[in-house]
Amino acid sequence: MYSPVPEELFQTIVDETNRYVRQNPRTPSSHMKGWEGTTVQEVCSYVGLRFPMGLQSKRDQREWWSTDPLMSSSVFAKTMTRDRYDALTSALHFAAEDRLWKLRPVLDVLESTYRSVFVPNKNVTVDESLWAFKGCHHAIQYNPSKRARRGLKVYKLCSSDGPEAGYTAAFKIYMGQDRGVFPSSKKAITDLLEKADLLDKGYQLHTDNWYTSPTLFHYLQARKTSAVGTVRLNGVACPRTCSKVVTLPPNRRGVERSKPEVVVDYNNGMKGVDLSDQLAQSYPSTKKTVKWYKKIFFYLLDMTTTNALAIHRALGGKLTQYEFRKELVRGLLQQGGPRGSFRRNPPQARHEEEVTQQAHLPVDTRIVGGVGVCSAGGTTGAGGRPG
Repeated sequence: MYSPVPEELFQTIVDETNRYVRQNPRTPSSHMKGWEGTTVQEVCSYVGLRFPMGLQSKRDQREWWSTDPLMSSSVFAKTMTRDRYDALTSALHFAAEDRLWKLRPVLDVLESTYRSVFVPNKNVTVDESLWAFKGCHHAIQYNPSKRARRGLKVYKLCSSDGPEAGYTAAFKIYMGQDRGVFPSSKKAITDLLEKADLLDKGYQLHTDNWYTSPTLFHYLQARKTSAVGTVRLNGVACPRTCSKVVTLPPNRRGVERSKPEVVVDYNNGMKGVDLSDQLAQSYPSTKKTVKWYKKIFFYLLDMTTTNALAIHRALGGKLTQYEFRKELVRGLLQQGGPRGSFRRNPPQARHEEEVTQQAHLPVDTRIVGGVGVCSAGGTTGAGGRPG
């Protein structure tokens, strides 16, 4: 089982975490040793231990290292001590500079990876997610229609159909008012489509009424991108057309229903972001923390895992998400090595060994989709398929 997290990102975490501790030395206590520099192998193990915490629930994090046979999870104690896990959690850093800030290297690596390893099918959707966060931050949003209600808003562009439905091709974390010549709703759409490199290629976009506008749809049409979206009742300058009505399969009570075809297409096309969120929230690796950047990092980790699951299914894999995550944990802990092995050699002396681990990484299971290219002759086929 390969890791969905690029080795480049693990190395960034190692470098910045060690740098942070050098700049902010820890005072050893009676029960905790002084800091020892971390390595790629140890960070793999650390991340690997986060996933079982989402697969099962315990009242307190300490119970994962419990010696009580009724509560014990032996893989935790065999992988690293609880004190070392706590020390890594406290020291975890991702960048030396501030401003989207401590996460910029993480975001750059993930955005590049999402774009390069898989190409969405024809139908995509853009919507916002709300990542729950109870700490203080200037960009906190309140939305009663979302499950989290209070948290950080994230714009996501996801694949809408096929086995890869829910794959996030591009995302943007909202950090305050977007200023520019375009309205923020239009800017969110165009930024994501450009990040994913999907404009001018015959895609069909699905949006809700916050994004829908004649201005946006005319722009997308000029960029060879069709769009479907709802409108508010008080919307102006929106064309009103009759639509073909289709009969839906009988529901659970055996009742047949009819809906306009455009409504059916819209409902099918909008499920991408919702599916991505549902999968990520089923087994979350996020835990309580007042550090906003650490909270976001583990939300990003869950989103990356959801993407890996979508690729697994697009390749014909049949594992459930639960089974997939278990295999992922095994792969990460195997990549990290047995407890204590990461302390035998300094990080700079382990390059040769780390290179041998690349067989576990997503770069070796690349999928290059045959995205349709628009030309005077029309649009060729579109779809995310194995290379």
